[in-house]
Order: sequence, then structure tokens, then C-alpha cells
Amino acid sequence: MAMQSGRWTSQEKVLLEQLVNRYKTNWNEIAKHFPTRSARQIREHYQNHQNPQSRCSNERRKPNKHMFLTSLLVDRRRITPEESKQILTFYELFGPQWTKIASCVSKRFTGVMIRNHWNNHQRKLKRNVRGAEHRPSTTGNLSFTFLCLAPLKRTNETC
Repeated sequence: MAMQSGRWTSQEKVLLEQLVNRYKTNWNEIAKHFPTRSARQIREHYQNHQNPQSRCSNERRKPNKHMFLTSLLVDRRRITPEESKQILTFYELFGPQWTKIASCVSKRFTGVMIRNHWNNHQRKLKRNVRGAEHRPSTTGNLSFTFLCLAPLKRTNETC
């Protein structure tokens, strides 16, 4: 049977909750109960949408017919500038250990959210550097951009 993509049905979500309670994070075992979903799809859906450990309550979001367990949804507010600075600091310490960084910054983020933020931020910095090569600098602040792109010493410490 072909792999399915797109929205998860309410039945799939309920089944996933039951299987996670039974098998914990054995995604290959859980995938045996989902003939149209891969273990990776299941893991990513659970970690990004259903895992109560990586959620905070989101009172601003209004429930609608497409939401399941509103209190368990990922908090999708933007990462604040302060949190972005924390991500940079923890990346300097741990490298690309996104889950560890997420647990250090805030419980409302998953590792995937932190990684995506980091990659988008790096793309933006590179775009700004490339654009600066073709026009005269008015700010003289390119050294900061290059400093952010430079690799730093990493450690295996925890936060």
C-alpha cells in the first residue's frame, strides 16, 4: 500500500496516542499499525503535533473542527529575539543537537522547530552577506554577520 501524506484523521491520532502509551517511542513497532504511514511520518507527527511533553497551553488559539486535543497542540508563536539569542548561545555550546537546545531554551519548542529556525536564520544571514558583496556597505556591520557564521568551540555539557 502506498504511503499517505497530508492531514491525520482523528482516528489516526487516537490510535497513535494509544500506541505511544503502549510502545513508548518504538516507532517501527507503532508503524506496523499504520499501513499507510512510515515510522518517520509517525515520529515527526507525534513530536511536532501531539507530544504533550513538548507543548505549553495555548489559550490564544480558538478550537475548530480540525483541531484535536487543543491543549496538546504545538505553541506556534514566533521565536522571540531573546530566544533566538539563546539558540545561538546553545548552538555554540552543543552544535546541532536540536533537541538538547530546545530543552534548554523553552519547553514550548521541539528540536525540529529549533532546527528550522536556525536554518532559516542562517539562510537569511548568507543572503544578506551575498547582497552586501554587490552594494556598498552603509552600516559597516558585516563583521557581526561573519562572526555569527563562524564555527565555534563546542562542548558536551548539558544546560
